[in-house]
Amino acid sequence: MKSKSAQIYLFTGTGNTFLLVKTLKNILDDNGCPTTVYPIPGQVYHAAPDCALGLAFPTAWLSSYPFVLDFINALPEGDGREIFLISSMAGSHFNMSQPLRSILVQKGYKPIGSRILKMPSNYGKSPSAKSISNQDIIKEAQFHAANYAGQLLTGKSKWPSKFAPWSKFFYKLAQSKYPWKFFRLIFPLEINGNKCKKCGFCYNICPQNAIEKQKNAYIISDRCVSCQHCIAYCPYQAIGINSSCTSQYKTAEYEQLKDLFSSK
Repeated sequence: MKSKSAQIYLFTGTGNTFLLVKTLKNILDDNGCPTTVYPIPGQVYHAAPDCALGLAFPTAWLSSYPFVLDFINALPEGDGREIFLISSMAGSHFNMSQPLRSILVQKGYKPIGSRILKMPSNYGKSPSAKSISNQDIIKEAQFHAANYAGQLLTGKSKWPSKFAPWSKFFYKLAQSKYPWKFFRLIFPLEINGNKCKKCGFCYNICPQNAIEKQKNAYIISDRCVSCQHCIAYCPYQAIGINSSCTSQYKTAEYEQLKDLFSSK
């Protein structure tokens, strides 16, 4: 990395990507590359040409959530600015980063690194992030995130330009309504009216604006893309799949997420 500083734009559903970015940021900071983190969705802040841009988000449907892809598509012209990617996944990624690389190159960015790391599934058999099996997965991913940070700093990271036609297909599919509609049919998210305290927290933090207030209740609309941000951070465990609200997978408290973000 030739840049002297970095901005990382982050979306994290249940905290998996948050942990990877926290690891990455700490190493960049400690090695003379001050790094600020901003949320996705959100605005892109003006930075000097020698400030690298980082993108961080979960892999979903072998691509990512529509609001993440909208954010990437709306990025300003890069003018040669260095850019890197870090993503968390539960299963496979099918070279998800390749169509994104093409878009960023067309915008004038210089891709310098891409890393997609396995983290525990939000739909796994063990819902707790503190389980031994999940902790092993998390620790290994953090190790690789630290290694990736070192590669970025020393210029040894890569963002391959390998042709991946299936990735381009899934990139386009993820921007449509169909995969998310299918996912909602399999894993329908619902708000349990008996547990909900009408605090409106889910309404305020939903990145897709998919939670609506109707009279004296909140409902999840068909705009939902199952990012699970609301499940993880509902204060009353009132949101779940098929109204099963007995557990919440999350790797960080919501206040920790907010503390990572820089304010303007």
